[in-house]
Formats: sequence, C-alpha cells, structure tokens
Amino acid sequence: MQRIGLRPGEKSPQGEWGLPPFMEALLLSRGVRTAEEAQAFLHPGREQLLPPLSLPGIAQAAEILRAAWAAGKR
Repeated sequence: MQRIGLRPGEKSPQGEWGLPPFMEALLLSRGVRTAEEAQAFLHPGREQLLPPLSLPGIAQAAEILRAAWAAGKR
C-alpha cells in the first residue's frame, strides 16, 4: 500500500489551502505546490480536458459501441 505524504525536506501548507490535511498531502504528492494550483486541479476548466481522440483505445471503443448499436445489442 502506498502512503501519501511529504517528500523529505518538503513543507506542508498546514491548512493554508483551506482543504483537509489529507487532501493537501495528496495534492502535494501529485506535484501541486500552491493554493491556485490546488483549485485548478480540483476544479478543471474545459481547456484542461484532453481531446477525446488522444485517449488510448478510443477509436476501437467507438467502433465496438457502433457495431453493438447497429446490431441492436446493449
């Protein structure tokens, strides 16, 4: 099991972000370093979404769904 925590020498914002401490530790472990970055991570805008066709396997998944729909399958 992986533990979420601070890296050696890393300081915790200790509630400065207005989030529960476990969430701040999780965000820090994902590379978030400021309150602004935390808010952007937690509330992404449309411009941060990946283009659907960049997702691995999306074309194959779309074809499977299309074929199932054409065949009247669920």
